Amino acid sequence: MTQKRLLVIGASGTIGTFVVGQLLGAGYAVRALARDGQRLRARLPNDVELASADLCCDPLAPLLADVDQVIYLVHAMADGAGYAGREAQAASRLATALKASSVRHLIYLGALSPPAPRSRHLQSRLATGQLLRASGVAVSELRAAVVIGPGSVPLELMRDVAGHLPLAPLPWGARHRSAPLALADLLAVISALIKTPEHWGLTADLAGPEILSYAQQLEAVAHSQGRRLRALPLPLLPGWLFGWLTPLFSTAPAPVIRALLGGLGSDLLARQPLPPELPQPTTPLTIALAALPQWQAQLPASTIPYPGNPCYRDSDRLAFYGLQLTASSHSCVSSAQLWAVASSLGGEQGYFWGDGLWTLRGWLDQLLGGIGNRRQRPAQLSVGARLDAWTVVALTEQPGHYQLLLRFAMKAPGLGHLQLQVSDQGDGSQLQLRAVWHPLGWKGLLYWWPLWPVHKLLFIGMSRAICRRAEQLAGAVNGQG
Repeated sequence: MTQKRLLVIGASGTIGTFVVGQLLGAGYAVRALARDGQRLRARLPNDVELASADLCCDPLAPLLADVDQVIYLVHAMADGAGYAGREAQAASRLATALKASSVRHLIYLGALSPPAPRSRHLQSRLATGQLLRASGVAVSELRAAVVIGPGSVPLELMRDVAGHLPLAPLPWGARHRSAPLALADLLAVISALIKTPEHWGLTADLAGPEILSYAQQLEAVAHSQGRRLRALPLPLLPGWLFGWLTPLFSTAPAPVIRALLGGLGSDLLARQPLPPELPQPTTPLTIALAALPQWQAQLPASTIPYPGNPCYRDSDRLAFYGLQLTASSHSCVSSAQLWAVASSLGGEQGYFWGDGLWTLRGWLDQLLGGIGNRRQRPAQLSVGARLDAWTVVALTEQPGHYQLLLRFAMKAPGLGHLQLQVSDQGDGSQLQLRAVWHPLGWKGLLYWWPLWPVHKLLFIGMSRAICRRAEQLAGAVNGQG
């Protein structure tokens, strides 16, 4: 078939990743756009044209060059307060750019809404569609219910709650109903709509075949995990309070959750069905949940952290969204000199700062039957090698860019990784330490949050000490010269 260039905006998100894969499989040439170019490279294959830009401030005309259709999957809820204004700005700037482009059709993935929504999130979704239609391009607005696919924030919230609690107190709005939509059904509609110009410009509601309360959906998620859970909507538990409490039992992004909870004020049911010529969503919730492992298996492993990355998460029992902590320091020495010191950690050398904390953690691990304080370092680092209580997962040594990824091997209620990155920066180099933690149930969260200040202090101390050591060694060499 003749290739047509399609632009997917928001391609680094979980839905965007699968949309791009579907289009590539159908033979389309795809340009994938996201604000975070690094995450985009981590999630998509090499045969995709990648572009990174901020819709609110970067030039958009070059991104639309030679594009026939656009798929718009963008929201700004993760940015927190003021997200509605940023969504409106992005849509307005894109609409202006579309007027001078060759684009014939845009598919906008919106949200299922009541006739007069009071939720800021749902109001913003409707306003975004109106702003995009001002472009004069045929805009097809698909107003979707909760999508049942890996990484969907409502779904991951439900999976976390189901995995942590036998009894789930919910906000009173959880008694309202919706019709969850299988990811496969969403992809089928998008694929068909691209090929049917006679339906371009439609506005339709996308909802699954079962109308269930959010409490019933949560119980179904728990059942799919082999657990029994009683979901209990409480009249005295407001949605805003539940939203602020979610970090205690879920790693899903809290700003998104708080925005979505505003939509629990009424039933969200389909009122404008799809034309019968297009694929109809027919997948029940139980089948959509059973398909999640197959979708997750399609996510590529990468040392660049992103939600659900199998390089950092090797079990469905672990939270989909990982928790991260970073510390970085700048050094005046070259990246090669800094790497020579950073990569020598472990063994008799130790960790440059806070070795007593590492020793204490090893003693606790021994009490729990773990490997404890085993100081062992291979003669040469390589993937799969054991370095003290770590396993080497990835190692990159290229001029100007060095990376070591270690997996924690001590007993812990979750899976942890430590990433060391050294790169050129200005007239020197930078060291970044990044901890990534995917908790296992509530115990994993209880492990992470109380120890967060300790880990933050430890990694700041380590990064500074490593840079100081590299500068001392470089100074000694220069002094000898």
